[in-house]
Amino acid sequence: LSSCTLSSCTLSSCTLSSCTLSSCTLSSCTLRSCTLSSCTLSSCTLRSCTLSSCTLSSCTLSSCTLSSCTLSSCTLSSCTLSSCTLSSCTLSSCTLSSCTLSSCTLSSCTLSSCTLSSCTLSSCTLSSCTLSSCTLSFCTLSCSLCRGCCWSCSFLWVDSAQSVPHIHCS
Repeated sequence: LSSCTLSSCTLSSCTLSSCTLSSCTLSSCTLRSCTLSSCTLSSCTLRSCTLSSCTLSSCTLSSCTLSSCTLSSCTLSSCTLSSCTLSSCTLSSCTLSSCTLSSCTLSSCTLSSCTLSSCTLSSCTLSSCTLSSCTLSFCTLSCSLCRGCCWSCSFLWVDSAQSVPHIHCS
């Protein structure tokens, strides 16, 4: 799908495998209990979309923008986000496992009761974000990510690059 626009659509219990979306726009769409496997989204925009109980496995998002989106009880496994922007998004009870975020920007986002496991955040910026009751386990990231953000719980991660076993930001 290239240069497509989907507005106010609902997809429920759908499976997309090895799909490519390029320069597409999804506005006010809802995906419920959907599975995306080995899909690629390039230069796509999701605006005011809701993903509920969805699974993304081995997906790649490149230069995508998510604005005012809500992800609830979603699972991302072995996904790559490169040069993506998330603005005013809410992630609730989501799990990210073995994901890579590179050169991404998160602005005014809220992460609540989320789990990040074995993830890598490289050259990412978090601005005015709130993380509440989240767990970061065996993740690699820089403590500078804490600047300008509200971390309302204790975080624990391992920075293998610097051989620092425990880093706490407050």
